[in-house]
Amino acid sequence: MAHGPLNTASSPVWADLVAAALVGTERRAPALPPADGALGDLLGRLAPGEDQAGALLGVAAAVALYRRAGWLPPLSAAQPFPPCQPDDLPPCSARAGAHLSQMLAGTHAAALPEWLAALSAVGRAVPASLLPALLDHGWAKASLQPLIAPALGARGRWLAGLNPDWDYASGAGAAAAQEDVTLLWETGSPAARLTLLAELRASEPDRARDLLVASWASEKVDDREGFLAALAQGLCMADEPFLEQALNDRSERVRKASADLLATLTESALSGRMVARASQYLRWDADAKPQIEVTLPEEYDKAMQRDGIVRKPARSGMGEKAWWLSQMIEQIPPDAWCKLWDASPSEILKAKMPKEWRDLLLSSWSEAARRHGDQEWLEALIALRRADKKLGELADLLPYLPPARREALTLELLQAYQPLAGDHPALAVLRSLAGPWGHDLSIATLDALRRRFHADDKALRTDWHLRAAMLEFAERMPADLAGQAGAMISDEMRELPYWGGTITQFEELLHFRDEMLRALRES
Repeated sequence: MAHGPLNTASSPVWADLVAAALVGTERRAPALPPADGALGDLLGRLAPGEDQAGALLGVAAAVALYRRAGWLPPLSAAQPFPPCQPDDLPPCSARAGAHLSQMLAGTHAAALPEWLAALSAVGRAVPASLLPALLDHGWAKASLQPLIAPALGARGRWLAGLNPDWDYASGAGAAAAQEDVTLLWETGSPAARLTLLAELRASEPDRARDLLVASWASEKVDDREGFLAALAQGLCMADEPFLEQALNDRSERVRKASADLLATLTESALSGRMVARASQYLRWDADAKPQIEVTLPEEYDKAMQRDGIVRKPARSGMGEKAWWLSQMIEQIPPDAWCKLWDASPSEILKAKMPKEWRDLLLSSWSEAARRHGDQEWLEALIALRRADKKLGELADLLPYLPPARREALTLELLQAYQPLAGDHPALAVLRSLAGPWGHDLSIATLDALRRRFHADDKALRTDWHLRAAMLEFAERMPADLAGQAGAMISDEMRELPYWGGTITQFEELLHFRDEMLRALRES
């Protein structure tokens, strides 16, 4: 039988049968539609006799069946999918897959990033049956994409390449296959190319940069900005010539992104320009009582624009000139001021500053210390904030200290003030600290929670800040404390007005994390 639709010139005319049925066989005798071959033979045996209505129905049944099964679909000119490569990772256990299924359905979804990281750590892949749901989840939540890509295995990467919505993961693993790199970079989607660039940057940073240099002129603005962000991994002075070139870009966002990267290279020409520029406006007077004199830039020039200084303030309540100076200070490694003024961070921060500019200087130096990870400056700023009794600002500084040090300082705050309530200075710090926390801090937090809930005062019922923090605590405490947390929670606590549901969710999330990590370790 030939491929393709029925040839209406020689096939039964369905419309004639429908017309006869509508008019009625008494008014219009049914005539056999023209047909040849096997269908024609069959219709010949169904010639109308006395039972014209029955004959019409018989013909209609035969023609209907022929219309449905009497032809083959046309052959597609499209190329078949490329075959999937053999899996390079064994799948996780069915128990671990069940935990993933629960999270994708919305139960304890907060634990999904930890599950994905742990899956990659044990060298396992997502079960094949859950790949479509996970890839869809990654499309909807871009922050998970870097964690999803390494957990897919060869089958998942192959599947991602068949759906444009999943192309963020189709470039994963391509850096390992050298022959695929150039092809994917030249023909892949922006998301797939970004994945490739980030992966290649981790293994061959110079090659990743060279790929970007070669295609830079033809890239779209949004893509250029994203590609620059990928260069942050393994950034070094070898990247400076390209980043200096990117400062000439017409896009303000691209210039800013390039300047931010160059500013982290303390030996870069941009860092030198920023120090020379800002030192015109900050003057150190090292008399008996050191002081800092501040003047503001008068004009916004093309050199400032090229170096990524944005003209219009992004912060409400700040004038343009103050905004320009703030950006300059934020870009400069704070240690540069120590060398320039021959003073320690503590000496600089204790110097007399103009009252109207003190907050600007402190906030700008805080941002610079965070960007450059300057531990001495961070410690000096933390000491100053504690001396000024501005403990609420510690949440912007402590997370950038080494884990042991930041947890020790947080533990001091936690134990120095009671009870653990919404206005507790440690609460904002705890919410700012990424997990996993150490056991000492976690146990101290559990104990503070226990004391708070046993108090059951009126303020507890409306302590929205503490309530909002509970699930964050359950995400960041070590999962193996689930049993200890469960023993701490009494039935009375689970039945507290306005709090029972939150406490139960806290307990359940900790137990779920403990179970899921055990299942992955046993995969």
